[in-house]
Amino acid sequence: MLTLLAIIQGITEFLPVSSTAHLIIIAKYFGNIYPGVHYLVVLHLGSMVAILLYFWKDLWEIFKGWLSLFRGRITAYFRLSLIIVVATIPVMILGLFLFKIIEKPQNTPYVIGVNSVVFGILLYVADLRKKVDKPLLNITYLDAFLIGVAQAFALLPGASRSGSCMMAARALGYSRMDSTKFAFLLGIPAILGASVLKLTDIQWGDPTVDIELFVYGSLISFAVSYLVIVVMMRLLERISFLPFALYRVLLGVILLVFF
Repeated sequence: MLTLLAIIQGITEFLPVSSTAHLIIIAKYFGNIYPGVHYLVVLHLGSMVAILLYFWKDLWEIFKGWLSLFRGRITAYFRLSLIIVVATIPVMILGLFLFKIIEKPQNTPYVIGVNSVVFGILLYVADLRKKVDKPLLNITYLDAFLIGVAQAFALLPGASRSGSCMMAARALGYSRMDSTKFAFLLGIPAILGASVLKLTDIQWGDPTVDIELFVYGSLISFAVSYLVIVVMMRLLERISFLPFALYRVLLGVILLVFF
């Protein structure tokens, strides 16, 4: 059961289909068992490590950009790091108010269904618009903040963090590849912040806390997440977001009808 949840997390975290929604649905389908928000956070940590590994070159450039600052030079990647900070501010603020919703899975099937349909349609509409494909390294602070606002509202179950970021970036004129890349990079501080917020609540000395299970789940999530990132980035060179939008609408309808 928990292995399945780790696999589902790895697959859905980087597809614009809401990983939290799928984790909750799968858990409820198998005997209404919910693994707890702490276990879900650990699974997300595995996904975050996959982002760090896949985009290590970009992160290395960001690190070098900070070093260049001490030599009086401002690089494009240093600016990108500031852009990521700006885009993270909304989720930091709204997350304090919306995170509690995720901790109540028994109240979310209807919310998941509605959000899945609404955000699926919005993703399709945003992808339809004629784009100028603005370069990611030239992203403005205003665009970054707007994408960050979209990410913050994706704290609602079923909205999809990565999907909301991709939707907003596409609507603002960025390519599918750059929209996806920026959504993934924004996942680093978003997942890290949520993890710190929740893992500090764990009583690590409590015998009921299974650290080995946490490590096992995070490793499975990491391996699957990395594979999905590779496949996703290659797929978007050839396809649009339409298949993901259709899947989200179908998922939402099923939830609204049968749950």
